[in-house]
Amino acid sequence: MKALKPDTIVPGAGHFDRVVCSPSVLDGFGWIFRRPYKIDRADLFVDGTHCANCEPMNRPDVAETCRWAPESRPFGFRFQISSPALRETWCHRIDVIGYAAQRPVARVSTFCPSLHNDHLPLPPPALAERVSGVAGEHFRLQGLKMFTDLIDVLRRYAVPLRGRLLDWGCGCARVLRWFFIRDEFVVLNTKHSSAGNDLPVGCDVDPEALEWCRSNLNGCFALVPFDPPTSLPSGAYDLVIACSVLTHLDRFRQQNWLEEVHRWLAPGGYFIASTNAEFAFRSKHPHLKPNGVWKFIEQWAAAFCRPRIVKTILDDMPDPSIRWFVPEQEYRMVFQSRTFTEQLCARFFDVVGYVECGLDGFQDVIVCRKSKV
Repeated sequence: MKALKPDTIVPGAGHFDRVVCSPSVLDGFGWIFRRPYKIDRADLFVDGTHCANCEPMNRPDVAETCRWAPESRPFGFRFQISSPALRETWCHRIDVIGYAAQRPVARVSTFCPSLHNDHLPLPPPALAERVSGVAGEHFRLQGLKMFTDLIDVLRRYAVPLRGRLLDWGCGCARVLRWFFIRDEFVVLNTKHSSAGNDLPVGCDVDPEALEWCRSNLNGCFALVPFDPPTSLPSGAYDLVIACSVLTHLDRFRQQNWLEEVHRWLAPGGYFIASTNAEFAFRSKHPHLKPNGVWKFIEQWAAAFCRPRIVKTILDDMPDPSIRWFVPEQEYRMVFQSRTFTEQLCARFFDVVGYVECGLDGFQDVIVCRKSKV
């Protein structure tokens, strides 16, 4: 059996389309990608132990999404294992490791609780689709992988795994629900805690999503305006997460909100946010190519140096997905470069780290810390 330390393998782009853990069988499928590698096989690890070689799976949809990088190759995978060991714990960690020329080059990971141990209900399909584009089991699995990715980031950058948490832009708890089910991060500000049980654990601009959270989760939730300031207290939080929030704010709103997040955080507190960066833009626009000399470089040297199309920030594309609460001309689909994100966040925080494709194998993640002074 081969031992594995997941944090030694770089997160790749990719997704689990299905992961189901019954009392004695684990099965699923998905895909993995990391430029500039041609991934030719994948292995399944459960709780750090090698369990199986994944079966290759033809994924023309993924090949189309990644066709902008012909020097690379994504790998579709499928696995199914049956083992008495699966009965020993109520939740497993699943890691699929992609290899290129026998070298491990990327991973996709998720926790996988047995279905009967996920005791929280799922939001109505219309509500789930409004905040994530998917519903039902896909909503559940997407949020679980995002939660796994966040925990990996917290551990990688030695962020304390206990504190007062705020999910800014929580929606109907796609990610937040797992903080209540799992114990990797101890949330202090819940209704049954003694450390500020009236301190909101989530906030959003969507009143219907918040009402669902209040009815189904053990925490307080706050409705906030689309533009700061808010009524949330200063210096109250140890960790603020923002999954797919900056992805909808133009550069000016991002700056204003980062100032507000800085106010929310206690000295030494952390801010972790996702962005649509180069991979997300290329995947959404696989036909686009760089201009001028960069087009020549991409054509002849892409395996060594693929020029980036997103140089700063692209923030002028309307997004109508929550037009009931925010006009689509104000709510945007935003793509921004790593350099832009790091420089903007550095105005308010110490930038601790950055992980490409660090959230759900699609969005990048930035890790920031408020000064203790």
